[in-house]
Amino acid sequence: MICELIDGEYVKTMFRGNHLIKSPTFLQLNLIAQQVFNSVL
Repeated sequence: MICELIDGEYVKTMFRGNHLIKSPTFLQLNLIAQQVFNSVL
């Protein structure tokens, strides 16, 4: 989940499995959610 502050309110975006993670802060980030989960295991 990525939280983004928009107009004073946090908007949450969920990413699962093969969803490409789109971060407003890290525009060059090129990961899918499963890669993040695999790195923790």
